[in-house]
Amino acid sequence: MGLREKTNREGFIEDEVYNAFVDAINYVLNIFVRQRNVDKFRLTTLYKTYKVIEPVLSDLAEVMELVEKKVTNEVDKKDIIKYLNRISIQYKEVKEVLIKSANAGLNLSVVIHEIEKQIAALLGYVKNGEKDQIIKVSLRLEKIVRGYTAMIRKSAIKDTILSDIVNIALENYEFRFSDHKIEVYNNPKNCNISAFLAQAEAISVLTNLLDNSIYWLSYSRKENRKISVYITDQIKNYNSIIVSDNGPGFNIPTDAAIQPFITGKPHNIGMGLGLHIADEMMKAMKGELLFLDENDIELPKDVEKNQINKAIIALCFPKEKTKE
Repeated sequence: MGLREKTNREGFIEDEVYNAFVDAINYVLNIFVRQRNVDKFRLTTLYKTYKVIEPVLSDLAEVMELVEKKVTNEVDKKDIIKYLNRISIQYKEVKEVLIKSANAGLNLSVVIHEIEKQIAALLGYVKNGEKDQIIKVSLRLEKIVRGYTAMIRKSAIKDTILSDIVNIALENYEFRFSDHKIEVYNNPKNCNISAFLAQAEAISVLTNLLDNSIYWLSYSRKENRKISVYITDQIKNYNSIIVSDNGPGFNIPTDAAIQPFITGKPHNIGMGLGLHIADEMMKAMKGELLFLDENDIELPKDVEKNQINKAIIALCFPKEKTKE
C-alpha cells in the first residue's frame, strides 16, 4: 500500500508509508545540498582571486608594492613599510585569537552536554544513597572540568610529549566513549615521542577529531564501534598523532572538508567549521593536518586487524622548533 490522501485533500495521511516517503525525500535533498556546497567551493576556488579569499592581506601586500614603487624618499619608505608589516602581524594575531576562541566555543557545547549528563547521574545516585557511585561520578566531573581547562589555558609552543596530549583528550571523552559503546585503541603508554606544539591548542584539535569520529560512528549505527589514536614518527619532518575509526569515512572531498561552512553531515547539521578551525590551528603551530589513505602509512597491527582504517587524519607537529 502506498501514500493515502486525506479526505479533505490537504495532504497525505501521516502513517508509516508517509514517514518513509519523507525520509527518502530528505535523504535525496541532503545529498543534493552536500554536493552543491562542494561545487560552490570548487567554483569559488576556480574563479575568485586570492584577494577575494583573503582581502586584508592581499590589500596590504598591494599597498606595500605601491609604496616600493611610488615613495622615493628611502627614510619615509622604510617607516611606511615598517608600519604596514606591523599591521599585517597584528591582523594575523587577531585572526589566530578568533580561531582559538571559535574552537573553544565548539568544544564548550560538548563539555556542557557531558557535565549535564554527569550531574543528572549524580543526582540519581545521591537520591539512592549510593556512596561509591557518588564519589566515582564526582571524580569524573572534576576530570571533565580539568580537561576543558587544559584546552582553554593559554600555552606557548614548546617541546611536548605527545602521549600527554593523547591521554588528556582521551580522558576528556572517557564517558562519551563508554556511553556510545566505542572501543579505543591507542599506544601512548611507554611512548616518549615529543614535538613542538601549544598544549591547549593541540588538545582542542585532537578533541575535535574525536568528536567527529563519535558522531559518524553513531550516525552509521555501526556495531563494534572502534577509534584508533596512535603516535608515530613515520611522516617526514613531523611527529604525529594519527586518528582513524571504522565508520563510513568521508562523504565529501577532503580539500572541501577543511573549508568553512562546508559539512558532510546530514541536513547540514553543525556549522561546517570543525575541520577548518583544526586545520588553521595546526598551521598556527607550524604543523599540518593531513588526510591519509591506509596505503600512505603503516598502521599498527591491531588497527589493521580490526579495520580501523576510515577517515584517517594525521595531526603533524614539527620535530624541531621552527622560526617565526
